[in-house]
Amino acid sequence: MNSFKMIEKALEYEIKRQTKAWLEGNPPQILTTRGWNDAKGITEEQRTKEEAHDYRYFPEPDIPPIHFLINPETTCSPKEIAINVQCLKAELPELPDAKRKRFITEYDLTLEDVEILTEEKETANFTEQAFSELRDWMENIGHAQNNDNLWEENRPRVLKMTGNLLINNLMPLLVKLNLSIKQIKMTPENFAELVTLIFEKKINNATASQMLVKMVETGAEPKELIKTGDLTQISDTKELEKIIKEVIKENSKPVEDYKAGKEKAMQSLVGKTMAKTKGKANAEIVQELLKKALK
Repeated sequence: MNSFKMIEKALEYEIKRQTKAWLEGNPPQILTTRGWNDAKGITEEQRTKEEAHDYRYFPEPDIPPIHFLINPETTCSPKEIAINVQCLKAELPELPDAKRKRFITEYDLTLEDVEILTEEKETANFTEQAFSELRDWMENIGHAQNNDNLWEENRPRVLKMTGNLLINNLMPLLVKLNLSIKQIKMTPENFAELVTLIFEKKINNATASQMLVKMVETGAEPKELIKTGDLTQISDTKELEKIIKEVIKENSKPVEDYKAGKEKAMQSLVGKTMAKTKGKANAEIVQELLKKALK
C-alpha cells in the first residue's frame, strides 16, 4: 500500500469483511497476507501462512536463553541467564507515579501542585529536601520553646505555606530569571528556614518574596539578609500605633469612607501603613490597630 489513504480504505474494508464472516459463523481459519486492490476497492489474498516458520520466527543467535526468577529458590542450568525479578524491582528508583502519590499523602499537596513539583526530577528532589529540612527547623524551634509537639500541631499549616512558596513564588521567579532549579544558589535548608521565619512572624510574605530573589541569586542565608537589610517584621504595637496615627491624619478620605461602612477603605489604609514601614509591618496587627483606632 502506497499511502495512508489506502491503509485507511483497506482497514475499513477488512473490518466489514471480517465482521460479516464472524456473524455468519464462518471466521477465518487460516492467517493470510492480503493486498489492497485500489481499482476494485477490495483486499485480495496473496499468500497463506500456516506455520510459525512462515513468519520467519527463529531464535536470536546473540541472546542466550533467559530465565526470570519469580521464586528465588528456582534453579537454572549453567547455560541460562537468571534474572531475579524481585531484585530488579528493589533496585529500581522511585517512579514518577509513586512519587506523586507519596507527595500528596506526605505533604498534603493537591494533584495539580504535585504535577508542577514533580515535572522535573531536580525540582522533585529540591521539594523533598525542603520539606525534610522544614521538619528539622520546626522541631528545633519547638525544643527552644519547650514544645515538642510544635511540628505536629502546625504541620498542615507549614506544609501549605511551603507548597505555596514553592509554586507561587519560587517557580515563577525561576521562569523570570531564566534559571533551572539546578542553577540556583539557594539550598533547600535555607528555603525551609525562610518558611519558618514566616511562620514565626519574623518576616511577612512581601519581605519573604524580596529575600527569595537574593537567596536564589547569591545563596545568602535568610537570617543574614534580615540582619544586613533591616528586614525584621515590625510587630511592636506601640511603634505601629504611632505610624497608624500619622496614616489616619494624612488620609481623611479613606477614613471617612470606612466610617461610612465601606469596608474596602480599610485595605487602602493598611496599604498606606505598609508603605510607611517599607513593607515590614505585620499586616494582621496593622489591621487590628486600625480598626481599634477608627472606632
